Amino acid sequence: MKGKVIFVNPPIFNYDKIYDKVISIAYPFPGLMILSTILDRAGYKVKLIDANLYKPNDFLGKLFSEIEDSIVFIGFSLMTMNVHWAYNIIKETKRNFPNHKIVTGGVHPSLFPNEMIEDKHIDVTVVNEATSTITLLADTLLNNEDLSKVPGIYYKKNGDIFKNPPNLELDNFESVPFINFPLIKHEKYTRSNGLTAFSYFPKKDYIVYPIQTSFGCPYKCTFCINSILKRRYRMRSAEEIVNRIEFLQKEWNANFIAFYDEDFFVSKKRLLRFIELIEEKKLKFLWRTSLRVNYFRDDYLNDNLLKRLENIGFLCAVMGGESGNQRILDYLNKGITVKQILNSVKALSKTAIVPKISFMVGIPGETEKEIMQTYRFVISLKKIAKKGDFVVLPFRLYPGSKIYKVAISDYQHKEVTNLAKLSLMDEKNLKDGWGFYLTRDKKWIKNPVKFDLMCFFFETFIWPYYERKGLVRHLFIKIVMGRFYMNFFSFPFVEKAIYRIYMYKNLLKRNDRKPKCLICK
Repeated sequence: MKGKVIFVNPPIFNYDKIYDKVISIAYPFPGLMILSTILDRAGYKVKLIDANLYKPNDFLGKLFSEIEDSIVFIGFSLMTMNVHWAYNIIKETKRNFPNHKIVTGGVHPSLFPNEMIEDKHIDVTVVNEATSTITLLADTLLNNEDLSKVPGIYYKKNGDIFKNPPNLELDNFESVPFINFPLIKHEKYTRSNGLTAFSYFPKKDYIVYPIQTSFGCPYKCTFCINSILKRRYRMRSAEEIVNRIEFLQKEWNANFIAFYDEDFFVSKKRLLRFIELIEEKKLKFLWRTSLRVNYFRDDYLNDNLLKRLENIGFLCAVMGGESGNQRILDYLNKGITVKQILNSVKALSKTAIVPKISFMVGIPGETEKEIMQTYRFVISLKKIAKKGDFVVLPFRLYPGSKIYKVAISDYQHKEVTNLAKLSLMDEKNLKDGWGFYLTRDKKWIKNPVKFDLMCFFFETFIWPYYERKGLVRHLFIKIVMGRFYMNFFSFPFVEKAIYRIYMYKNLLKRNDRKPKCLICK
């Protein structure tokens, strides 16, 4: 064994501070799982620690108990939403183990590599994809060799900062293995999985396993991380995918597959072959994946093909609607129309396939009228697809995007990128992955109070995908829908008071799971 590597997956959501309890729903995170598999094959002892599986007060002890002299590096995968939490852990780790290397990677370090490597607690920052270089990085650190030969990293040497040229060898599936699940506590994700914790799924015991069948995206949405980092599309063959499904069913009794793709339906040829193979082999499993609303047309996802997909277990279609206004969709370079979003929901409403579509509001340059259009459009979609999951969230800026530049030039937006400052920011800014900035800090939003009220009303009363039971709940859903139709958001104290009462009631019950909203189960 060459040495030991520890990977840390920070929590997706904030911990429940009231109870100090770990969130009971976990999500697979294929990125670190794939890197762990690669290093395991290269002869390293790999420990993958998911903070989502521990109470806040227990996690640090668990991490420190795994650190020993043979550690090659401790790697943190960071998204913008969890930097606040992860940075405090990084500081504590470095303070207690100053001689061990701290490596950061993921979306946030790829967007802010300078800010990452300039921090005194971080030794190496990996920019963009890393499956082709992770073994070289580990070998170089293990042997205390010159890091200048490792492409796509920023690093420190004798107090000086060095920036290597980008890694031109993007991840390709010829060298990317499937996840070696015995390396991780995979039962924690297969039995209690956030991907299937919705009331619109049939009531049964799921054994969920993820498969990464592609990297990147061929589309150029102006707000998307794939456009910023220029991640071209690469995919596995239909034969590889089906073989993997058979393996997971035989080895782990998998009955639900989560395809972790930006867009599983990019290649019509591959999709048709995938369907043929499943039908020929008569495989039985449920699955969910992502696709685009403009695929619902006569020459692609027509009624006949949707029926075949339904028959082979396709259960949840995850899509990006983004806006109910065509000007905003064009501004985002989304390449879809409002009518196509509507058509996708109408087509899926004829099947048992659930549409799960996300929308955004608060985009720089978006008017209040256009924001209202999106909310009203989403409400109309919910009337078509009763079990549809339609969420509207505040827009989050990605540095490097065209919209980010507009926010800076037209609205004098100031991004906080320094890690120490980020760790001190109000945690409310990090609410459920919305991003750093409170509405009042987004200068392009003309009426921040009304904007926050719209977000609150929709998230609390209209969005939830839980079963709605009871006359009181139905009454408040109707009242809130009326607010959006009449553009009336004054006197919100009634709904807020009832929401607080509901939350307080659940606090007294001391439920294991943090209550989400007034109309939850």
